[in-house]
Amino acid sequence: MQNRQQVRISTKNLAGGKIEYTVQASKDSALRVISSEKLSMESLGYIVQQHLRKNHRGRFPKRMNETIEIPSFRFIE
Repeated sequence: MQNRQQVRISTKNLAGGKIEYTVQASKDSALRVISSEKLSMESLGYIVQQHLRKNHRGRFPKRMNETIEIPSFRFIE
């Protein structure tokens, strides 16, 4: 059985066509993902899950305010 944590997700359009996804687990714990492309909820969940596994033992810490920026993968032909 997997442990699940309820989070709140909000989006904001930034300058330059970037999108900021805020994943908030509590009042003091949030992770921001900035992407130049629109992400599905599955992709966003995977990115957040991998970051938490690698850096925070798989769970949101009590206090966290971090930002992850995802580069664009578009290639010019």
